Amino acid sequence: VKRAAKAELAVQGFNVNTTETETPNVNIIINTLKYDMPMQAVGKTIYLETVLQVVATAGKETYTGNYKTNSSRETALTPSMAQNEEMVNDILSKTLLRLFSDPELKAFLSNI
Repeated sequence: VKRAAKAELAVQGFNVNTTETETPNVNIIINTLKYDMPMQAVGKTIYLETVLQVVATAGKETYTGNYKTNSSRETALTPSMAQNEEMVNDILSKTLLRLFSDPELKAFLSNI
């Protein structure tokens, strides 16, 4: 998550590797990461949920936002570890994309 967040902030024109004291601080917290695969006789349905929270601070100003994504996948067989990793990374990526597309967060970071 850290690597993806730094890359996206850099793409948006922010300096992510600065040591200046006046720069904003952005923390992204994984509040929820659920993976559920109920027992089924035929086929498998995998339910995923993630909730990310962003807390951006600059001086005495703070912006907080929460971003939730739900997903389900159908599969005939129990997924492999690589497939599970891909599903988890996909839902985290989708949630990060929503987070960084938030116009209020963009405005907060741009006005600093």
